Amino acid sequence: MHRAAAFAVSLFTVLTLTQWAGRPLPAAAAASPTASWVQTVGGAAPSGSPAPQPYGSPALGDLFGDGRREVVAGFPSGNVHAWFAATGAPLPGWPRSGGGGPVHASVSLADLDGNGRLEVIATSEGGTVSVWYPDGRNYPGWPQNPPTPAPDFLPGFFSSVAVGDLFHDGGRELVASSWDHEIWAWTKNGAVLAGFPINLWDTAWDTPTLIDLEHTGQLDIVVGSDSSAGEPGPANHNGGVYWAFRPDGSQVPGWPHTTDQVPWASTAADVLGGDAVVDVVAGSGHYYPTPAGQQVNVWRQDGSSAAGWAQPTGGRNFGSPAVGDLFGNGGREVVENSEDGTVYAWDAAGHPLPGWPFNANNGALLSSPTIGPVDGSGRNGVWVAAGIHLYGLSGAGQVIVDIYLPNSGIGGAGFCAPLIADLGNGHLSVVVTLQATTGDPAGETHWQAAAFPIPGTGGAAIPAGAWPTFHGSMLRSGTTMPAFSPAPPAPPPPPGSHGYWMVARDGGVFAFGDAPYYGSMGGRRLNQPIVSLAHTADSGGYWMVAADGGIFSFGDAAFHGSTGALRLAQPIVGMAATPSGSGYWLVASDGGIFAFGDAPFLGSMGAHPLARPIVGMTATPSGRGYWMVASDGGIFAFGDAPFYGSMGASRLNAAVIAMAGNGSAGYWMVATDGGVFAFGNAPFFGSMGGHRLNAPINGMASASGGAGYRMVASDGGIFAFGNAPFLGSMGGRPLNQAVVGMTAFG
Repeated sequence: MHRAAAFAVSLFTVLTLTQWAGRPLPAAAAASPTASWVQTVGGAAPSGSPAPQPYGSPALGDLFGDGRREVVAGFPSGNVHAWFAATGAPLPGWPRSGGGGPVHASVSLADLDGNGRLEVIATSEGGTVSVWYPDGRNYPGWPQNPPTPAPDFLPGFFSSVAVGDLFHDGGRELVASSWDHEIWAWTKNGAVLAGFPINLWDTAWDTPTLIDLEHTGQLDIVVGSDSSAGEPGPANHNGGVYWAFRPDGSQVPGWPHTTDQVPWASTAADVLGGDAVVDVVAGSGHYYPTPAGQQVNVWRQDGSSAAGWAQPTGGRNFGSPAVGDLFGNGGREVVENSEDGTVYAWDAAGHPLPGWPFNANNGALLSSPTIGPVDGSGRNGVWVAAGIHLYGLSGAGQVIVDIYLPNSGIGGAGFCAPLIADLGNGHLSVVVTLQATTGDPAGETHWQAAAFPIPGTGGAAIPAGAWPTFHGSMLRSGTTMPAFSPAPPAPPPPPGSHGYWMVARDGGVFAFGDAPYYGSMGGRRLNQPIVSLAHTADSGGYWMVAADGGIFSFGDAAFHGSTGALRLAQPIVGMAATPSGSGYWLVASDGGIFAFGDAPFLGSMGAHPLARPIVGMTATPSGRGYWMVASDGGIFAFGDAPFYGSMGASRLNAAVIAMAGNGSAGYWMVATDGGVFAFGNAPFFGSMGGHRLNAPINGMASASGGAGYRMVASDGGIFAFGNAPFLGSMGGRPLNQAVVGMTAFG
């Protein structure tokens, strides 16, 4: 109960003592664009407001479904404003009153009727939840003023409303946590769902995360609440509790979790490990004195702690974490702002990223970071509202954009999560809410919304893996994943079974025989096409690699690193996994080798002149050697890989395209016409050389025991030889992109 009252004391003290620290010198190359538009709104914060700073992130959407976009934001004045995104001109019918008390939460946008138009949803600290049509009229059943369970409980909301299809039935439900010690869930027309509200035993600040933790096809609700020693309830300690509830109000097994800090930072959810297991990321929050809460936690969907986490920060974490892809390789990185004035970034396994942390040198960071473009590179960076600065940081933690806010009529300080969006004016923009002055925030009576162009982004789209606003999206659901997460990986195939996978250029995967389907990149935007595929030792997962070396992991295939963030002399053309499944090599067309995990670097042909480009590779049974093959059939052996011969000096009817080891002391190579060449003790079982093919061969894989092999054509046709059974193919079936490789077991 005492937490909300403490907001005005503890957090306000942090702000007034630290937020006006001296301006750091920007990086020499940092851009500093001027605002495209600025709008000032007035009105003193309502009496009793805990803080007059604007914490709500702006929302953007095509409210009317007419091709134009609008920006909507709430302010401590208690009003919600809306503007045309391209020009900043006020939208008719707005502003609207939030019903009493400041609006500190981020406004949510959702199509509640399925008609292509977006409703506007906001909470207020006066205890009102409002839903409006795009023109500002009240939506049926709203506003709602939920009753408090006891007269001395505060009725207000600091939480935004998270919107999702909880029951996977095409509906829309609205969920928010409250200072009244409860979490609420409503239908789109304001009826309280059965099983709600749920007593959390103390105040709740954070916005719930909606995610399918149990893979049931329904959305579970993750939320944090306060806790104090001596109070009733399951968590009788000083700190916080993270809960997980099903949409019927029952608890998810493995939850709740207790922490040593009040969860004022909202959670985020994504698949960090590439294994289809959802991870819940939580910044610690704010209330208890340091060192309490100086970390970022990650829990797996079953409530267990993720390996490599929690990770420490230098201060408490009022802001909420962002999860996204900073390097364009399909991976996930975690970014968090801390009250020590520092921005931290880790990879999925909890390792600090090179170049991080970034010291904003601007006092306590109370905003949440967002992930989106900061320049025209086509990759995401990190945006941070750091008091009187708005920083755009690269994936390496370097300042790319430094917008000094108190100029040209722009306000004094920002505290919201920046919004990264296409406003419809030909480039990407960053939009923020601000104080209107640099004076004492306790006396602030005016606020601003401002849009800044992001340099170099003319005609650009926001890349995949962005976290462009508070809580991930305008639904404020806490995730950018598909609404209903894929099922957990299928168990590895039993010994003696047979199966194979083939992969297409767009990352589509096709599984045959006993090979389970673990997922694919089909239908997702790739920076570069997929070029190869490899499976784990137990066949419980697979990796695919793109031409830029980006790695995508599925099933039990762990991500060990990639070259996705590196500038390569030549593209990646193949990969091979270690026998343990705990590492892999990538090979480029110039013979350069890149080793990850337990894969040792044993040499390469990089910087050596080649008669023809490298097209593939395979590893020795020990994992202490590898061969690579060129398109003329030349073989290059490293480590304990013996040279058994090659086709390098022979005239070929068609170029060699792939190779495979026989698991013993030999290897095969295959040409695009299906011709097979056997070396060492690898037997020749036959080929397609001399036969008419509908499409060229693009890959091959050996059978267990080296007693057979299969080859795959670009149309997905399979040709099996020796004891390698034919288990099906894509030949004769329509493909979005050509097949580029295969991998097999049994």
